[in-house]
Amino acid sequence: MNQKLYIVAEQTSLSVRQVCEYLRNNFKMNINILEYQVLKSKDDEFLLSVNKKLGFDDGFDKEYSNNKISITRSKWNGDEKVRDIIYKGVLDFTKGDKNITFQPKDIINNLVKKYPNLNRSTVRCQLIQNCVNHKSRKHYSSGQEDYFYYDNKAYRLYDNEKDGCWDWEGNYINK
Repeated sequence: MNQKLYIVAEQTSLSVRQVCEYLRNNFKMNINILEYQVLKSKDDEFLLSVNKKLGFDDGFDKEYSNNKISITRSKWNGDEKVRDIIYKGVLDFTKGDKNITFQPKDIINNLVKKYPNLNRSTVRCQLIQNCVNHKSRKHYSSGQEDYFYYDNKAYRLYDNEKDGCWDWEGNYINK
């Protein structure tokens, strides 16, 4: 009998991955781990970003290659989250200066050097998700307050003193 076990979750702990690797290596169990993130664009489109964490043979890739599911073929960097990778990319681009503006393509071009299979839609959605004043922020559950959005599709690092307070829907709160 040829059985496969798939663990599909938004996030798996290091200990779960280690146990799965142990079972794969020592008992030849076919265990695969997929981590996913569901994002919703301002146009009400749902985007699914999937990251293969463990396993997967060529059969799986061929079976799903024509699907609309984007499977990242490279790991980010150990246990780092996508939002952390993108935030570091923004800090690298802006050098931490809260006055420097950037567009998603600037961050994508910066990150693609290190992560060639980067899902560009994930970067765009993550910027919206962590932007205090973007109207589509309400479609995401992040709660992060990292960026400030301009109408010209440019962003910059959020400055609480300069930009004020915003609610979870991207509306200004007059305090």
